[in-house]
Amino acid sequence: ALRREAAREEEEVKASRTLREAAEAQETEDSTAADVRVEVPPGEDPILAKARAELAAAKANLEAAKAE
Repeated sequence: ALRREAAREEEEVKASRTLREAAEAQETEDSTAADVRVEVPPGEDPILAKARAELAAAKANLEAAKAE
């Protein structure tokens, strides 16, 4: 269980880093990732919250694709 949690956190960090780099590379977000809307809990990094939501959406899309 701890390994899965560590792997999930590592994925979130990578996703967050990727999002930050993409935001720096372009001023406007015109990718599909911009369509993900997230409520950010107080004290949480908004970029990390969005990365978590996008990761969850990507996993859901992957599972849906596997089911087809």
